[in-house]
Amino acid sequence: TDWTSANTNFLTSEYRFFVQEGMDLPTGTRVETSATGAGGVPCSGGTERTTTATQTVSPGGDCLASIPYYPATFWHWRATCPGGAT
Repeated sequence: TDWTSANTNFLTSEYRFFVQEGMDLPTGTRVETSATGAGGVPCSGGTERTTTATQTVSPGGDCLASIPYYPATFWHWRATCPGGAT
């Protein structure tokens, strides 16, 4: 299941990411920012908002953010186990 604002714990602190300067926050991130668009400054002590464009955390900035993502999945069928394991 994708991790988005539709999930019950999306805004719960235990499920948030710690973001630091230089990190790009994708569209749909819930974070304290000065504006929702590309000109917003995340971790600036602004109002908590959902971004409508990618934003980059400024030098010296850090905060918690709810970041939507798609869980990584990979499955590759093999006829035998690697290394002969059983």
